[in-house]
Amino acid sequence: MARIIGNLSEHDSYTHPVGPERNFNESMYFNFFDRQNRIGGFLRIGNRANEGHGEMTVSLFRLGDGHVLFSYQREAIGGNESLDVAGFRVDILEPMESLGTVYEGSVLDLRSPRDMLNPRVAFKENPQIPIRLELVHTAAGPIYGRKETGEPPDPALEGVLGTPDAAQMGIASHYEQHMAVRGTLIMEGKTLEIDGLGLRDHSWGPRYWQDIKPYLWFTSEFAPDFGMTGMAVWEDAKRQEARPGGIVVRGGQLSPVEAVSIEVEYEDEERVFPKAFQAQLQLGTGDTLAVQGKILLLIPLRNRREGKVTRIIESIAEYACGGYSGFGNTQTMEQYVEQVS
Repeated sequence: MARIIGNLSEHDSYTHPVGPERNFNESMYFNFFDRQNRIGGFLRIGNRANEGHGEMTVSLFRLGDGHVLFSYQREAIGGNESLDVAGFRVDILEPMESLGTVYEGSVLDLRSPRDMLNPRVAFKENPQIPIRLELVHTAAGPIYGRKETGEPPDPALEGVLGTPDAAQMGIASHYEQHMAVRGTLIMEGKTLEIDGLGLRDHSWGPRYWQDIKPYLWFTSEFAPDFGMTGMAVWEDAKRQEARPGGIVVRGGQLSPVEAVSIEVEYEDEERVFPKAFQAQLQLGTGDTLAVQGKILLLIPLRNRREGKVTRIIESIAEYACGGYSGFGNTQTMEQYVEQVS
């Protein structure tokens, strides 16, 4: 079993008792990138048991042709005993060490992923194709995070969450882990072998996306023993003040990000589509890391609730840091009020 940093146990590999909150959410997120085949993406599955449904997202970025394979579905569920929604499931192969993800079903083959700014148009103008994706995610580093127990937080755990704080990000309990990822993608009569690196997380507790402030989050895997996450949560509309978050994992050792400075270059004046960014991460060790990220392919997504919309731009990016190159996901999030005519 992988080393655990935080007040977690192997039982936290599985789902948890549902809390009384209507917006109780239990979810897992996985990303990965295969350098040789230049394909990667992210998978997410979550249960909102008190609302009676589960939800899943599959998003695969193909850098070779610029397509994104995408699926988002909801399905009625009767509890929180497993994560198994609309053809996508998570299997715990070895607690805190190894998980399997399987999706068998259709995906939207987005030849122009930005069509998702208007999902109705995107689903009308792009074809659906069947795929089977089967991956095994195996620990490439320790698990780090913490869970809400009702007790005062242990000062020794400060900084191991990997985000500015759980309440600010709309989650009560959360952990992360860098992973080696292998498996197969079957589509159009062909089988593609996947061999890459990635990150996974597991969250549970009350959560609405609309409660979260705008942020930029990125994760990159430079080597099997060198990965990082970084984050800036903007406190003001002019983005002159940001709260830091993130963790650098190198050689099995964790270094929390204590300060962050991020400059983002956008393609458009409305600052919707990021093009590149530069980040300075000041670590708890006293070191400073300079990270450059170049967005390679992106897809705009959204979450709607009661007239409030969260726009999330998901992308695959190439990173450079101290002579290393890596790939991973970048995520930017904005909130706005939907205009209804």
